[in-house]
Amino acid sequence: MILRARRLVFAFAAILFLALGGLAGRIAWVQATNVEDAQLRMFTQSSRWSTKPAIRGRILDRFGSPLALSVPQLQLAAYGPNFTGPPGGRKSDARITALVDRTAGFLAPRLARPRADISRRLTTGGYSRLGAPIVDPDLMDELEAAQGRRGALALVDFEYGWARRHPGNTVAGNVVGFLDHEGHGVAGVERGLHDLLVGIEGQRFHRVDVHGAPIHHPDDSVIAKVAGSDVRLTIDTRLQGKVERILAAAVAERDADGAACAVMDVFTGDLLTLASVPLFDAGDRRVRDKNRYRHRAVEDIYAPGSIMKPLMMAAALELGLVTPDSRIDCRADRGHFPRRSAMVKDTKPQDHPLNPREILVYSSNIGMARIFTSIMDGAGQKDPERMRPVYDVLRRLGLGQRTGIPLPYESGGVLSRLSRWSRDNTLVSVSHGYEMAVTVVQMAAAVGTLADGHRRTPRLLDAVQGSAGEWLEAARPAPVPVFRRDTCDLIRDWMVAVLDEGTSKMGLLDGVLVAGKTGTAQDERDHSKENHSFAALLPADAPRYSVVVLMQDPQGGRFSSQTTVPVAREILRELLAYEGLSR
Repeated sequence: MILRARRLVFAFAAILFLALGGLAGRIAWVQATNVEDAQLRMFTQSSRWSTKPAIRGRILDRFGSPLALSVPQLQLAAYGPNFTGPPGGRKSDARITALVDRTAGFLAPRLARPRADISRRLTTGGYSRLGAPIVDPDLMDELEAAQGRRGALALVDFEYGWARRHPGNTVAGNVVGFLDHEGHGVAGVERGLHDLLVGIEGQRFHRVDVHGAPIHHPDDSVIAKVAGSDVRLTIDTRLQGKVERILAAAVAERDADGAACAVMDVFTGDLLTLASVPLFDAGDRRVRDKNRYRHRAVEDIYAPGSIMKPLMMAAALELGLVTPDSRIDCRADRGHFPRRSAMVKDTKPQDHPLNPREILVYSSNIGMARIFTSIMDGAGQKDPERMRPVYDVLRRLGLGQRTGIPLPYESGGVLSRLSRWSRDNTLVSVSHGYEMAVTVVQMAAAVGTLADGHRRTPRLLDAVQGSAGEWLEAARPAPVPVFRRDTCDLIRDWMVAVLDEGTSKMGLLDGVLVAGKTGTAQDERDHSKENHSFAALLPADAPRYSVVVLMQDPQGGRFSSQTTVPVAREILRELLAYEGLSR
């Protein structure tokens, strides 16, 4: 019996020995083969990566006034189980009370919130934010100092970020645009120059204790954040704000769908004003209506109508289709073109031949059509090479092409391919601003060509700030020659006569000559609506600025001289006073 018992003991001992040996072997094998995985798990559990978002670059006007800037902010938050312990492993009530009292007592006076409210948020079952974001840099420093392993905020999460501010509110709001909730540009310069503005976020690797609180360690590393670049625009907020207010009042008075204006320096291409109404407050997150934030001077296209006539007359002079002394038969019956379904008509029919100056003053559609169809007299309806010189002038003026300013959704307008042109339709139409579509900013550049014969590409971005704080000027494309200087001088004289002898009566404004032309054109997408426009150069004798104003379907006036010209007169007076040109 005793012998049998001994045998059982030895057997059990042998089995136990083998089991322990197998376990030891397993441990040795794990240590030998999975040491890297084990180290990785330990490293992951005892370390954290935290990020600090890079401050987005500022958007400034031409004189450095901020249109948009970023304010650093800190959001404090807490995860309840860090204070109370996980389910099944809840801390003692005394321990919870001590942790909560310490943290809430520290935060309540600094966040200006009731201590009871903070205590409730600290012990909630989930994740809670502790008050509003903090923007005071001194308070942020004080809170960070209390975040250490033994600090009062050891169990509080720090969320770093920034808030976008717009000091001008609606001033240039359509130019500035806005961001989505993730900080990506949605509209305006915020989208067009996003890659320059966004910057690179910083990262910090640090060790944490069992509660997840950061502790200092020699292996901690920091990747510094890189702020986004500041950008300086060509816009002048003072003039921009005045123009926007004038347009907004006119839209309300005339019950118009909208309005837009561009003021461009004819020798640099700088856009001093690029206004769009309805106005848009880039800082009001409640208003994200496309109808309000789209930029009508850049995105909306329209048939220019008669404001194209000075440019087309310059082309006619350059191409030798007329001379200043030519006489053109503009009688009503001469508005018939055999292969055109509708007659060309004049608002003020003439019963005698007109010279080119008179054609502009009386805005004769028939006269313009007869001039340009003469290029094909005796030829067929479709001869692209005979019509190419006219097409080439329009392309050099920038029609049918985006200007390239850094605003999203810019339209290139519409200019039919030369292969689709015909004498009695295309040539007749383009001669007085139809069968084409333009934007306000395109027209500002095109009209600016009449200053010295060269077209300048519009500029909205003036400079970008480099890493060393220096300003790097944006590119200035080379001017494109379009007309001779003497042709431009002649056309501007005739444009002065248009305003002086026509219905506008703006030949002399505050002692300064203005060269201008009105345009009233049917909206080709909705024939029940009209677009009224006005284009000007001032001073007429030595132009510095090109100005284009558009009103979309204004009420209470049949012609642009009744609706847009009074608005343009106010804008021009502001510009003259602003630049000190009035006498």
